Amino acid sequence: MAIVFVHGVNNRMGPGYKAGQLLTEKFLKKHLAGATINGKTLGPDPKVYFPYWGDLATTFAWGGASLPKGDFEALGAGTDEALKMIVALVQDAAGKQDGDNPLLTLAQKDFQVAVDAVVSLALDSEKEDDDEEDVADLVRFVFAVQSYATAHESAPTWLAEVESDSAFLARLAKEANEAAEHEALGGGVFGKMTNKLSAGATKLKQAASKVVGSALDRGGDFASTKLLAYSREPLNEVLGRFFGDVFVYMDSRGQAGSPGPIPQRILADFDKAIAESPGEPLVIVGHSLGGVITFDLLSHFRPDIEVD
Repeated sequence: MAIVFVHGVNNRMGPGYKAGQLLTEKFLKKHLAGATINGKTLGPDPKVYFPYWGDLATTFAWGGASLPKGDFEALGAGTDEALKMIVALVQDAAGKQDGDNPLLTLAQKDFQVAVDAVVSLALDSEKEDDDEEDVADLVRFVFAVQSYATAHESAPTWLAEVESDSAFLARLAKEANEAAEHEALGGGVFGKMTNKLSAGATKLKQAASKVVGSALDRGGDFASTKLLAYSREPLNEVLGRFFGDVFVYMDSRGQAGSPGPIPQRILADFDKAIAESPGEPLVIVGHSLGGVITFDLLSHFRPDIEVD
């Protein structure tokens, strides 16, 4: 059996990409392994293909130097872009707060969103020089934490017992590890990941403290879009790639019988998945524009491919 995952816009190789891909693979296997589709049963360890087309998509002339910049940098030039998004998330969900414990404040308001923020911090901690073992440990940690959050739609009772971000992270990691259905983390991995998260939480605290009492939230409205309006460079870059990737695909998609470079690459993995798993069900998942591309490929370029 084979699964093909077609990614959408704004996917590029770099820190967080490899871990995100492995994490997607783990969740796909968790939910699809052993399932029966069209009378065919998926194997216990299905292979997942990830046709990568980000290198064929948008690139900016002169590194995006011509993109407009904001009038000022709300959180300071030294603040990571990923942290700015989490700060905005905290402010949106929790409103004004003291900035000392942004993750705990967010968890008390919305536990699921707080775990999403923790996951973002964890994935952002991946470095380009991390070896396979480091990335695998990161993915196992994030998988355990997200699985724990999914099983707790309302905030767990232990949340009332913690009083700081560091205590929240340590308890979340401990509870997620103990609840793990499989692949529980060893002590070394547990300590390594909590140390990484603690470093990220410290940076987040510093970033959150910069906006407390500022003109941005005195009106009681600190929407994430408002934060991005004061930091236009990352927003323009994201939107530029978003629309650019769409236009690149449409401009270079080709036609039936003569597919362009992006359709060629994705169709090659479709065919490989079919050839390497004969007689087994074929599952294709498309995310965002990847879903549109998948529909285009299966309806226009290769209507002969039967997807279970």
